[in-house]
Amino acid sequence: MPLKLPVPVPSLKNYHHVSLLKSPQLADRIMSKLRYDKIYNDQLQILDVYSSNLVFSLTLNNYLSPKQHILMEDRPEYVKYIRSYFEKLPDPASTTFEHVQSDPYNWQSYLDLTQLQPGFEKRDHIHSKFLFTGLCHLEGLVMQWMACMGNQNWIQKFGNVRMLLWIPQPTALKIMAPANTRERNKCSIVREAFSDSRVIAMPRNKLCNSFQDDVMDECIIFEEDDFSNPVHPMALVEFQPKDNDIEDMFTWDFITKNMMILKTKPVSESVKNLGPGAEEWFKSSLPADLLKRKVNSLEAHDFKVILDKFEEWPFKPETTIEFISDDRS
Repeated sequence: MPLKLPVPVPSLKNYHHVSLLKSPQLADRIMSKLRYDKIYNDQLQILDVYSSNLVFSLTLNNYLSPKQHILMEDRPEYVKYIRSYFEKLPDPASTTFEHVQSDPYNWQSYLDLTQLQPGFEKRDHIHSKFLFTGLCHLEGLVMQWMACMGNQNWIQKFGNVRMLLWIPQPTALKIMAPANTRERNKCSIVREAFSDSRVIAMPRNKLCNSFQDDVMDECIIFEEDDFSNPVHPMALVEFQPKDNDIEDMFTWDFITKNMMILKTKPVSESVKNLGPGAEEWFKSSLPADLLKRKVNSLEAHDFKVILDKFEEWPFKPETTIEFISDDRS
C-alpha cells in the first residue's frame, strides 16, 4: 500500500501577489470528481509546476500513487516550505516526489528534465502515463502552453498529454468562451481547435454568472475563502489535447490572430488584415454566407476553411511567421 502523505493546512501567507489553494477538503472533492485513479496506473509520471504550498500536489499524489512526481518550483519562499515539509516526514525517501529547483517559465527547465521519460504514445488517445499539472497566475504563459497543443511540441511531443491547471478565473472565462459571445477571442479558438476542455472548479463569485450554463453544470463551485486571496480568483481547467491535420501552424496562427483583431466585423472586412489583395481573393473564393458572418461567430472548422483558401491564394504573403521578443533562454 503506497504511503499516504499528510496534507496540512498551509501556514504560508500570500506571496508574490498570488492566490493559493488552502483547503485540503476542496482538493479531495476535486479528485473524487475527476476519478483519475480509474484512468491512470502505477506507471504514471506527473510534472507539477508552481507547486507552491503543496495542497493540491499532495492530494494528487495520494489519490494516484504515481511512479514519479516532479515538483518544479524555484520561488524562494516555496522552496523553503517544500524542503521543510519533506524533512519532517519519517522517511522522505519513501515518497515518489522529486523537487527540481527550476523556473517553469523558462523553456530550458523542461529540456533539462532528462529524468522525465514517459515515452511517446499515439495521438488517438490521451497519454496514459504522463500528466501535467500546476498553478499558474501568468495568463500569457497559459496561452503559450495551449498553443503547444496545436504545435505538438514542448511536453506535447510525447503525445496528447492531459493538462490539469489552476489558472486565473478571468483567463478561464476567455478560454471557454463559445462563438457569438463578447468574450470570444483567439485563445478560445485554440482551445476549441486543439482540445476537449472543461472547467473542473471555480469560486462562487460574480464572475460565475459570465460563464455559459453548460460550463457551470459540470463545475464544482467552491467558496472564495478556500483560496488565500479572493482578489485573484483561480479556476481549475482540464485540457485534453486532440490531434489535428493542420500542416502549417504558423499560417493558422497568423490568420486567427489577425482576423480576431476585427472580431466584431464581418469576415469580408476582417480578411483585409491578411495582406494586400486579400479582400478581392477571399470574396471570390469563400462562400457568401461565411463572408457575411462576424468573426466572433466563427468556430474552429470555419477558420480551417479560410486557411485552406489562404493556401490556394497565388499572392499570399511570402511568410506568415511573426517574430516576437522572448527573454527566456
